[in-house]
Amino acid sequence: MTPLEIVRTYYSLFDSPSREKLDSVVTDDFALDDNPIDWHLRGKEDLWRTVDRPHSAPPADQPPAFVVVDYVGDAERGAAKWHWRVTGGGAVMLGLPRTDKVAEVDGVAMVTFSDGKLTSLTEYWDAASAMRQLGADIHQPRFGAPVAAG
Repeated sequence: MTPLEIVRTYYSLFDSPSREKLDSVVTDDFALDDNPIDWHLRGKEDLWRTVDRPHSAPPADQPPAFVVVDYVGDAERGAAKWHWRVTGGGAVMLGLPRTDKVAEVDGVAMVTFSDGKLTSLTEYWDAASAMRQLGADIHQPRFGAPVAAG
């Protein structure tokens, strides 16, 4: 698999968990750091416990929650740009109540590989924007006009 295919397979685990897919794309000592929500997993088994949970499968006509748009890098390290469509049930993961709202946000995952498997994935994305779209009352920073140098 190419690095892009590996990262896409990784994200597909959150919609359709598969032990076989997990074993094919992450190392035993895999590390996930989703910094915007302070979510840190260590080891393949920790990741499996997270993805192998009761949840309803997305409707067949609905696109996957995560779409990996692009990958820049090589077989050892790189960055993947992704788009996440968070449905109202996913709001709970962000500490919000279930809602009928949907949020869409783009993010970047910095990834490293060893022997064709993910060893680490560190995510950066705008959690506040997603939370606002799901109904959270979070202040949106605004910048004023530039101040002229005097």
